[in-house]
Amino acid sequence: MDHEVSHGRDITWTLRAKEAPEHIKADLHGASWIVEVMATGTREGKPFKATHRFITSLRTTPEALL
Repeated sequence: MDHEVSHGRDITWTLRAKEAPEHIKADLHGASWIVEVMATGTREGKPFKATHRFITSLRTTPEALL
């Protein structure tokens, strides 16, 4: 989890990651992690929520991805 307060935003970022399963790795050479990043909070005083999902080939820890 990470927290950002700047430019009229007060956002908390939460990351969930799991190792890509073998069938994903077979189709997407180099795939390492399936990642979901959720951002919640306020932007310019209004409620804000966004979810981003992606597959990455970075060889690192979930904490480093956030």
